[in-house]
Amino acid sequence: MHHEKVHKREGAVKTLVTGGTGFTGNALSLRLRAMGHEVVALDTKPGIFADELRAAGVRIEIGSVADKSLVDRLSRGCHRIYHLAAAFRQVNLGKRAYHDINVNGTRWVFEAAERHGVERHRAAIDGDDQVRAFALQAHQRFAGRAVSLHQPVGDIGAGGEP
Repeated sequence: MHHEKVHKREGAVKTLVTGGTGFTGNALSLRLRAMGHEVVALDTKPGIFADELRAAGVRIEIGSVADKSLVDRLSRGCHRIYHLAAAFRQVNLGKRAYHDINVNGTRWVFEAAERHGVERHRAAIDGDDQVRAFALQAHQRFAGRAVSLHQPVGDIGAGGEP
């Protein structure tokens, strides 16, 4: 039987979107704002959609998912997290940076979501076997809550609305 933690809230659903100023994160952030969510977009740079995001009321935070304390601070009070941030096909980015962002960053987001009682957490997972293995373990720890992992080859978990 599936039990989702229920949060009483007044007002908008507070939502964190990591990778929120990129192509996919921008589209998701705008859609969530149109649905009435309070959206914080975390990314390493403002990106080409920054003006559009700000005009729609999205708060942009410049930083990295590899920064554990920043992820924890931004996750506090969130009802939902969409983890889209990833190092992907970046020139001159060493293996360590890929690991810090894709493995540790994913870990920090999952741990913060768990610590702060986030009711829904979705993550786009694309990386090596270590990233996928960690994500699957984290997904199992979230049993009873709406958590979905999305991979290029398929999804793990519940689908449905964003």
